[in-house]
Amino acid sequence: TGTDLTVRVEARAFQVHSQVLSSASPFFQKLVSSGEAFKRAVELPTPSAAAFEVLLEFFYTGEASFAESLLVPVLETAHHLRVQAREAKQSRNGEKTEKAQIHINKLLEAAFKLFDVDKSGAIDQSELRVLFDFLRLELSDDEVHEAMEFLDQDENCEVDEKEFREIITYVAPIV
Repeated sequence: TGTDLTVRVEARAFQVHSQVLSSASPFFQKLVSSGEAFKRAVELPTPSAAAFEVLLEFFYTGEASFAESLLVPVLETAHHLRVQAREAKQSRNGEKTEKAQIHINKLLEAAFKLFDVDKSGAIDQSELRVLFDFLRLELSDDEVHEAMEFLDQDENCEVDEKEFREIITYVAPIV
C-alpha cells in the first residue's frame, strides 16, 4: 500500500516505495531524484526477478533467505544497483545513514552461512570448492588448495567470515 513506483524485471512487475529503494541503492536514488522513475515503469536488466525480490526483501526488512542457486544473481543485481557497503551517506541533519551497508552486510552474512555447510563458523576446503563452483570458477583441486592457503590469512585451514568477504569482494566487487 502506498507504493509509488513500478519496477519490471523479466516478466514481473514489483510495486515498491521509491523512498525505500532510494535509501538502499544509488541507482534508484538517481532515478528517483531525476523524476524519470515516475514517468514510466523502471525496467531492470538484472539476472532474475527472484534475485531482485531477494534484494527487495533485504531493503524492506533487513533480512532475507534464498536458495544457494540465487547467490551469484543476487550479488550481480546488487552490483548493478550499485549497492555500496563501505560508504555511509550523510543525511540532511548530518547523521550518517548506513542502510545500504547494513543490507549488503546481511546479504554477505547469509551467503557465508549458505557455504558454511557444517555450521562451524568457517569454510573448510571442501566448502570452498562449492563456493568456487558456485561462482562459476573452474578450479582444479590443487588450485582450490592453493586458494585456501592464500585466503586463509590466519593459517588455520579455514576461511572465516572476514576472509570470505574478501573472496566475494575480489570475485564480485560490490562491497
